[in-house]
Amino acid sequence: MATNVSDPAARQYAQALLEIGQERNKIGAIFDELMAVDEAYRKDKAFRNFFTSPKVSPEMKWKIIKDSIGVKMSEEVRNFLGLLIQKRREALLDNIMDSFARYRDDVEHRVHVFVESAKPLGTAEKDQLANLIAKATGKTVALHDSVREELIGGLRIRIGDRLLDGTILRGLKELSSRIVGQDAEITGGMTRAEIDDLYERSRK
Repeated sequence: MATNVSDPAARQYAQALLEIGQERNKIGAIFDELMAVDEAYRKDKAFRNFFTSPKVSPEMKWKIIKDSIGVKMSEEVRNFLGLLIQKRREALLDNIMDSFARYRDDVEHRVHVFVESAKPLGTAEKDQLANLIAKATGKTVALHDSVREELIGGLRIRIGDRLLDGTILRGLKELSSRIVGQDAEITGGMTRAEIDDLYERSRK
């Protein structure tokens, strides 16, 4: 998870990258490419240390990255990474990616929904939840589900960073009662840090 998702420089880089993606209709492709780099940055300590080391010259960093993965990258991503290295802002990569993901969700009208249940939900049950939330919010739903046995038969539903109105709450509670026989714990209006934390946990 990013250390400072509110970093203004990270937001500026992310916004510029988003605008390039919009102009060229390549937001998704740029995001996927950068996610691969960001995964290595977050999980590979040796790569992260090399990428952020002030002792390695920008020229050497760029040469090694270009020679190793440059041929697999689009022009947009190559230019972006080259700019980060040139400006010595490599350490902002994870913050930029988090901001870029948030901006992409806004542009593509997507809301992230995190569902925790005592036992795995079936495909039909997940579809019901996603469809209800999509109709209520007018957004595409990215549903992340996980099992928490300590819930003892209930559901915990957390919906993005928006506050929930009464209609959504009533509909979700009724659906929860049909699925697991009791009301769900439902929250909205999460901070970005809370969303990022849940997203990281759902990917493990």
